[in-house]
Amino acid sequence: MSQVLWTWSDLCIALDLPILDGPDICGVFADSRSVSEGSLFVALSGAPRPEFNVFEDSGRDGHSFVTDAIANGACGVLVHEETDNETPHLLVGDTLDAMWKAARRRRSELACPVVAVTGSSGKTTFKDLLNQILKGFCSSGSFNNHIGVPISLMRTPKDASSAIYEIGTNHPGEIGKLTELANPTVAVCLNVQEAHIGNFRSKAALREEKISIFSGLVPDGVAIVPVELGEFVSSNLTGNQRLLTFGTESVADVNFALLNPYEVRISTGKETVEATIPGGGVHRAATLCAIAAVLHGLGMSLDRLLNLEVELPRGRGNTINLGTTTLIDESYNANPSSMKAALKHFGELKFERKLAILGDMNELGEESDTFHTELVGFVEDIDAVVVVGPKIRAMSEKLPAEKLLQQFDEASDECREYCASKLPEFDGVLVKGSNTVFWTQNFCETLIARLSDQTDNEDLDT
Repeated sequence: MSQVLWTWSDLCIALDLPILDGPDICGVFADSRSVSEGSLFVALSGAPRPEFNVFEDSGRDGHSFVTDAIANGACGVLVHEETDNETPHLLVGDTLDAMWKAARRRRSELACPVVAVTGSSGKTTFKDLLNQILKGFCSSGSFNNHIGVPISLMRTPKDASSAIYEIGTNHPGEIGKLTELANPTVAVCLNVQEAHIGNFRSKAALREEKISIFSGLVPDGVAIVPVELGEFVSSNLTGNQRLLTFGTESVADVNFALLNPYEVRISTGKETVEATIPGGGVHRAATLCAIAAVLHGLGMSLDRLLNLEVELPRGRGNTINLGTTTLIDESYNANPSSMKAALKHFGELKFERKLAILGDMNELGEESDTFHTELVGFVEDIDAVVVVGPKIRAMSEKLPAEKLLQQFDEASDECREYCASKLPEFDGVLVKGSNTVFWTQNFCETLIARLSDQTDNEDLDT
């Protein structure tokens, strides 16, 4: 039986409703398609919420899907409209506000270390790797916005040994609200890169948004940042709050040195370990160093880094072996810094023939062409490039003709077929672009399936 997250009476108390009998809740969902047996379905209206930078109606009111949620296993529903269904329900003034209220209640009940992480890239990888070590609760996927964070808190068991939450932003003012809800004991800013820079007036404004994660830190909490951001954070800490920095510089509280593309030495001055970098590359070595800083801040040994699984979550640099071709799936997202890091790492790998399938980097504002053109200097050690999307044409126009294989406006069926046909010509293939270019289109899954089919057919022919 699944763990009980909420009794019905606990939910009533959390929401200041009359205490009634009802089912125990073993899950919390706002998507009727994902509901599991014994869960609470939260019917969100989809209406604009300017306080969270949501200015348009989504056109999908969760109240229209209550019946579907119940059919999929929901044993109770949270609504702000009366329902004719006989399934137990909690009627509130606004379901999103109620979800935040219940999330605050659950946070107040947690006695474990709570880690919140933000950054332009690497958040999900950080969260998943750290949870391998702490073995507590962590938010699923990229549940990092005004809906995902409160749902994650509501899903956290009262007796969790640790909890890790991812906090994201697309616009100014989002992180502050979310970190105050999560109220972390350890808050981490992994990096400040150009992701979403088009929605901010400057890089400094984006930096301020990222480091606002520390505004929700508990009074004796630990703030963790790259060493170059230390000066922007230290003056804002109060009381017994501590600052730990990480980076390659010796002055960093936790520093690292790359031994080779897949191994790193990490040191706190008192403790040093040599560890494998899941996925490889200096950018992931930095993420591993940030995880080491969390362990250091919690008084744990860095030896825990030695027990990590080498494989990364899907779409974050995991590798798939397809016969003689190795596919590196970086399709989850991209910004200029993470794209350059991925290309640099790929260029250093010992493949004989390398193909990079690169997609648009979104939300870069007026500097979009510049950021895309800069990528040309990072493909010198890559044999061939396929570009996908209108924005990245700024790069393809500067590429040597012999290096540019093909360009497509989108990851269409034609694009997929072309790329699948080219994969066997290369022993190393990298796929990277913004989320909507490849990830939401299941691009890599299609390549894997089609190449697997080709291999199976070849086996039959022989």
